[in-house]
Amino acid sequence: WLAAAMTAAAAGATPPPLAPTASTESLALEGRSLAWIDASASRTIDDIARAGDNLPWELLQDGHKYRTADRALWIRFAATLPAGTQWRLVMMHPAVDLIRLHYRGPDGRWVTQQAGEDVAQDEWPLPGRVPILALAPGTGETVRYWLRIERNRLDFSVPLRLYAQGSLLQLRDAEQLAMGGYFGVVILLLAGALIASLLFRDRTLRAFAAYVAGAGSWQFVNLGLAAQHLWNEPHWTYLARSIAPGLAAAQVVTPLVQRPDELVGEG
Repeated sequence: WLAAAMTAAAAGATPPPLAPTASTESLALEGRSLAWIDASASRTIDDIARAGDNLPWELLQDGHKYRTADRALWIRFAATLPAGTQWRLVMMHPAVDLIRLHYRGPDGRWVTQQAGEDVAQDEWPLPGRVPILALAPGTGETVRYWLRIERNRLDFSVPLRLYAQGSLLQLRDAEQLAMGGYFGVVILLLAGALIASLLFRDRTLRAFAAYVAGAGSWQFVNLGLAAQHLWNEPHWTYLARSIAPGLAAAQVVTPLVQRPDELVGEG
């Protein structure tokens, strides 16, 4: 399948539709879809659909960094899903300003879903750590999709994958287990440092505890967990991301500017 897609793209043609079977768990969009950068970030879905192949589409490449500052990345693909199945498009990292999926419903009207850091969690199709958008229910017919991505802080190179509903549930369960284990260790480390700092009246241990709290908080925000569990409004994510690293860094610097005799003990 992938060889056929590469040959079609090299010839300037649209890759064939993604066609998962009942045993397929997931599919990558890289190498199986087309990408185009809208330098003005002003084109609408009607503009893109109307222009069709007149736009200079190129094959979406794995690992390629797309410059998206003040631009919009458009991705086009088609999928033929088995009847009765449910598939989801998953962006494998939370750091995207806006990701919007378009396709035409049975009545010919646009069906649009959106997620990302500029969108409140309760407006996501499936609230979670990373953006997850629903494809049209499987009918055995081919449906064409357009994806619009905005990411101003960094270039875009995040993998995009399609997951069957059952496989996605397993992925989320495994992810929650891993995240719970990791942050459980962080909390234990923080608690140990705090208790030790109180027992030994050690400023360095207090600074270390504050550093662990700041670094752990930054990771909690950067991994999308804070937006998933603590707040709904996007501005809190941007505020927390800007504050947490500074707090952690300050706790590293503070002990360094103290007198040597203050670093261990106060009494």
